[in-house]
Amino acid sequence: MRRGLFKYIPRNYAVNFKPLLRELRCWDFLQLITMLLLLGAGVLFIYTTGIQIDTPHARSFWSKQLIWIAIGMVAYVAAGRCDYRKLLPWVGIYYLFSVSLLVLVLFVGRRVNGAISWIDLGPMRLQPSEFAKLGVIWFLAAMHGNMLFKIGKF
Repeated sequence: MRRGLFKYIPRNYAVNFKPLLRELRCWDFLQLITMLLLLGAGVLFIYTTGIQIDTPHARSFWSKQLIWIAIGMVAYVAAGRCDYRKLLPWVGIYYLFSVSLLVLVLFVGRRVNGAISWIDLGPMRLQPSEFAKLGVIWFLAAMHGNMLFKIGKF
């Protein structure tokens, strides 16, 4: 006789957890836990700062941070699931895109806190240097990987 919640599940109901368990074995849980702790601390700091400022605009900062965390978590899972070798042909295109955004900010950039480093997109602003950071990292990693391949043939 089955007990607890299992008595409500039909006997012929089978769930295959093997693919899920196989994928979970590949995750770096130390990295995930550390990231979640840092994100939680960041939201807590922004929330407590917003309470002390006591304006409605300042109180919305933590909710915006939660939205960006959700977007970042989707990007984190997507980046973890894709094969980085398939991105290699796109590295140069992304690098040129990020450099062109940096050039574009010289012409249509908006001054924020004394620095012209933002592109105004209506409801939100874009900082091209963040894309350029990722572009430089990917480009240098691709160059380094290509050099290691050539060095092995030397």
